[in-house]
Amino acid sequence: MASTHPEIQRTLFEHSGEAILLLGPEGAIRAANPAACRLLQRDDTEICQLDWPGITATPSAMNKLLADCRAEGLARGQLTLIVAGGDPVLVEVTLAPGADAQGRSTFVMIGRNVHPPQAAIGGSEEGFRSVFEAMAEGVVFQDAEGRIVEINPAALAIEGRTPEQMLGLTSDDPGWDAVREDGSGFPGDEHPAMVTLRTGQPQANVVMGIRRPSGERRWISINAKPLFSQHLDKPSGVVTTFHDITEGKNQRQQLAAYVARLEKSMEQTLRAVANMVELRDPYTAGHEQRVASIAGDIAREMGWPEQRCHHLEMIALVHDIGKIAIPAQILTKPSDLTPQEYELIKMHPEWGYDILKDVDFPLPIAAIIRQHHERLDGSGYPHGLRGDEISAEARIIAVADVFEAMTAHRPYRSARSPAAALAEITAHRGDWFDPDVVDNLEAMLATRDYQVSV
Repeated sequence: MASTHPEIQRTLFEHSGEAILLLGPEGAIRAANPAACRLLQRDDTEICQLDWPGITATPSAMNKLLADCRAEGLARGQLTLIVAGGDPVLVEVTLAPGADAQGRSTFVMIGRNVHPPQAAIGGSEEGFRSVFEAMAEGVVFQDAEGRIVEINPAALAIEGRTPEQMLGLTSDDPGWDAVREDGSGFPGDEHPAMVTLRTGQPQANVVMGIRRPSGERRWISINAKPLFSQHLDKPSGVVTTFHDITEGKNQRQQLAAYVARLEKSMEQTLRAVANMVELRDPYTAGHEQRVASIAGDIAREMGWPEQRCHHLEMIALVHDIGKIAIPAQILTKPSDLTPQEYELIKMHPEWGYDILKDVDFPLPIAAIIRQHHERLDGSGYPHGLRGDEISAEARIIAVADVFEAMTAHRPYRSARSPAAALAEITAHRGDWFDPDVVDNLEAMLATRDYQVSV
């Protein structure tokens, strides 16, 4: 029976939620699984050093179980075990003969805590069968050819199949309609069980989508471990355990979709605000959108992640939002500004900060907008910040803002060429503008016929 294979025993031994002890021919404890350690509140080394009078208040009951198992091949009963703190625990046990990984004769004891003591546990099948069938994790055993030879009830429930629909199949059967997380096909020879059979190496936490006969798609996380028979170098089989992660995956997808909708809504809102600002200043119509595009392109040239580039574009879309507070007659004044009017204009980064300081955004949008007219040498405004006091995003927007302003047509002057604009920006490389930003703008202009996209 596949479930009595020593390597299968080891797999179930380690993962079972029930306490399991492996005993020698005379009943000495050789190994304890993690569930047994939790039940007895001792580690496995300590448990293996104990004799039965030190671990049970009813050693005579234990002796009877051993005698019955030798005579009948299976024994069931109850033992009162003693935990590390001295408290007794009534345990329903099943004792069956077996063999360890080295082929030595053993007894396998499976115990389940009884609460309350008089409560009876339903009858269990022989040996590890009770563990195998009770596990919530799906378990499948496959032979050396990859054919399924045994399945537990949890695996049938997850797969939505009957034993007849699974026994004899291999993991590379096209009937599983297996897919990867991105929806692409999952080649059968890359199924964890087939990889383990081929390489002898365990596989862990492989996510796969399978199709139930009903047509429903389910997602599972798979572990596979090789089974080795004595004197064989290659696996004689594989045990695959898996659990259903469909609900969690669906929740993550729904959350991602919700976040995407929020970001889209934020983007639409920011674009609407940018349009409103530009309506008040027809001389600079389209300025913010072009600055956003240039800033995003510079950031990409610098190797920034795409999401950060996109966030930068959204911030640059409203970098002049503070101009809403400036009287329209100053914004559209065709002649030179008076010193007082210019000082008023210089307040727009601060007013932009005040407007957006309470907006929840992945980046500090208000602080970045406040800094986009700061300069590395402290000659900028509104706070005369220097060097690293200015955020990386604000440094990019500063260069993009100046470059767009100089290359755009205005009623009172003609647009400068990109080369002329770059020359003026380069003249202040390192004192006003971040050298890395300037260099990447230059590289961007030199390597392609750059056109601002809006």
